Amino acid sequence: MKLKTVQKRPPTFRLKVAISNQTQKTRILRIVKKLSPKKLYLQQHAHVAKLVNVAVSEAVEDCLLRVRVSPWAPKAGNLWLSAFLFLFQMLLLPHQILCGKRSIEQNLAIKTLRLTIFVRSEHTAMDFINQSITDLKQFGKDKHQEYISASPFPSIVIDNFFNEEMLSKVANEFPDLSKLADVKTYDNHNEKKLEAKGERHFSETGRLLAHFLNSQPVLQFLQELTGIKETLLPDPYFVGGGYHEIKPGGLLKVHADFNKHEMTFLDRRINLLVYLNKDWEESYGGNFELWDKDMTRAYKKVLPIFNRIAIFSTTDFSFHGHPDALSCPPDRSRKSLALYYYTNGRPKSELNPKAHATLFVDRAGVKGDTEKEPLTFRDVVVDFVPPILLRTVKKMIR
Repeated sequence: MKLKTVQKRPPTFRLKVAISNQTQKTRILRIVKKLSPKKLYLQQHAHVAKLVNVAVSEAVEDCLLRVRVSPWAPKAGNLWLSAFLFLFQMLLLPHQILCGKRSIEQNLAIKTLRLTIFVRSEHTAMDFINQSITDLKQFGKDKHQEYISASPFPSIVIDNFFNEEMLSKVANEFPDLSKLADVKTYDNHNEKKLEAKGERHFSETGRLLAHFLNSQPVLQFLQELTGIKETLLPDPYFVGGGYHEIKPGGLLKVHADFNKHEMTFLDRRINLLVYLNKDWEESYGGNFELWDKDMTRAYKKVLPIFNRIAIFSTTDFSFHGHPDALSCPPDRSRKSLALYYYTNGRPKSELNPKAHATLFVDRAGVKGDTEKEPLTFRDVVVDFVPPILLRTVKKMIR
């Protein structure tokens, strides 16, 4: 349904509502309709405007509503505006409080009888997780045995873990890291890849997903899945994690990960990798490989296809990587989102008295598979300075 063109339109009130599910959409519209049913329009973002009384299912697909309220008293002055604003707040704010679990951002800008109010709803777990998973914590319990019994070390690969529509937005908004500033570029014998620093280059949807993966529901899921007794903690700084991209010819030799967070000194325990590559073919390569302790063979090779996640325990002997050069077409790249989780302490059997960076290892029978990482000043300092002194110095620098 199209709106009639009006040459001289009265001042308008605009309400922008970001909502996360059908129930919230229906409730908000029910309240907004009370203001002026005949003069209220619902406009889909970047689409044709529609009357607000159309079926809610036809309204908005991208969780963004723009509601325009045209006043029925066009010649009204500021007194009328004040009354309208008061009435609007009385109708909307109590509703927000009653609904709960909602963050409200209000921006009031009154210019020539124009009022803008932003109402923002938090996303729930069901916005990100596949709807077939009704209880994330229980899902972790159900998968626990599969995880701990996996070879060559505790791990699991899960397909279609996320809501496909939500994850498609993350994939579609993924930037070309090679064209951005402040991106880590690795270009050596052991690794050829791009890594975004922190969340600076996250898209809006990507940021929401990353924050969700650092939230309580996911931490509880991972705690149940892995059986780790120490409390898992997320990394809000995304050190070494976040957006990763590998271009054609890129690779990441088999390795064990760094074992201590460089800022918090917590022990790294879990990796969660989200793959974002649609229509990825076997011939492109880029398989995520899990190798045994003796580096004799890869027990598992995982194709990095869209909506597939890999979760595994990180120790000094959980060797993994994709050691063979990527052979995808020039216009494609291997994209992923990496999340790392930590604990304050770990089992004695996994303890390493020395904090170390990434440890690259040779595959059996492959001559010159990796090159020894050059010794850095940081390595020398870590070797000779007591940990307690290092922590003190870092605190003073901050």
